[in-house]
Amino acid sequence: MFELFLFIDPLCKKCMKAENVVTNISNDLEYKFKFQFIPILNLKIISKTLKKMEKYDSNITINDVHNLYYQILLDYKAALFQGMKRGRTFLMYLQEELLFNNRTYSNDLVFSIAEKAKIDLEMFKEDRVSELAKKEIRKDQILVNQMNIKSPDSAVLFDCKKINSDGILLKDINYSILFKTCCREKIFDTKKYNNFCKLHVIK
Repeated sequence: MFELFLFIDPLCKKCMKAENVVTNISNDLEYKFKFQFIPILNLKIISKTLKKMEKYDSNITINDVHNLYYQILLDYKAALFQGMKRGRTFLMYLQEELLFNNRTYSNDLVFSIAEKAKIDLEMFKEDRVSELAKKEIRKDQILVNQMNIKSPDSAVLFDCKKINSDGILLKDINYSILFKTCCREKIFDTKKYNNFCKLHVIK
């Protein structure tokens, strides 16, 4: 069994493509494959998105962009509370509308996507403003730091059959490299480091 953490910028088209790659790999491999999408929330990502959005709206501020990201993450966490698969489906539907269909983020859009993803709407509305959702966002950012993730579109892959195995850090995710990495089990034969993981970069 493999476990993979894909670190993403939820407002990045490249990251959405990586999400599709991971989803497809999980369906194509004969191994059991567990995966999570972990959003990154930091100043670097917010500033990069601000520069893009300023081209269309000169009045937008860094606080506006931060609030947008934070609400998207709250919505994603609220959706995940109703199941990992539904949560990921919700996120990808939302990304499709925002990134490819040029929709503006709004509560109406979010609620319609939640229904499309078969999420209980009343529960979702409560969870998206809950302290638990905020706590989960903080936990994600701790994980980003622990795994030394410097940029989105990065993943850490574990072979769960090898108890003392390290994680493998993959950058610029594509189907070929992820498939080959999963099939090369010998790369997991490394010593446990610091009771967590030592990362080997594969480009």
